[in-house]
Amino acid sequence: MDLFAGGPVRLGDFFLRARAEDQPNPRDLLIDLAPAPQRCSEWTNAGGLLGVQALAPLADLPERARRQLGFLGAGAGCALSALAALRLGFGIVDLVGHPEDEEPFAALASAIGASGKWTLHRRVDDVPDGAFHHWALIGCDGTVPSSWEAFEPFVRRLRPEGQMVFFGLPVASIEEVHQEAASRGYALRSFGVRGALASVGGSLEHHHRFA
Repeated sequence: MDLFAGGPVRLGDFFLRARAEDQPNPRDLLIDLAPAPQRCSEWTNAGGLLGVQALAPLADLPERARRQLGFLGAGAGCALSALAALRLGFGIVDLVGHPEDEEPFAALASAIGASGKWTLHRRVDDVPDGAFHHWALIGCDGTVPSSWEAFEPFVRRLRPEGQMVFFGLPVASIEEVHQEAASRGYALRSFGVRGALASVGGSLEHHHRFA
């Protein structure tokens, strides 16, 4: 599928484009995907735009506040969310992904003039331990999580007031996902849909229930 065949995509203040001729407004937060179109198409098809959408409201925060934020992401399509976090000015961006993502992600981060520190890790266990991250985003690639306990390493690295977002979930299973997460103390705060995929975002009232 051609990346953004119908033109650029706007998500809040974000302006994602694959062609230089698509011009943003002066106040838009431009994310230029032209340096790695094939990889970006894969991330988009996995529901990556839902992760970007979840972060879009943070554009209303002052820049100083955004620079204090930490991002942790993993799963299919999460590189787009990591780019959005860098474009917002997050001070720390930790992305768990495949080594083949490093070169295209570095090119994309350079294209948006990212000033924050970012690191690509092979495993979540390689991310420095400690509750340093305000946002954790998990790409599910069209499937329902089979084990909620598997997210314990992410929960352990999330600040008490942090937000956890699952995106790329099948729309048909979203109620099932919500009920299971809620039984573990997950308080729903956001919800998004793009085509057959959806996202849920919220905070953890009882972190130990994900362990």
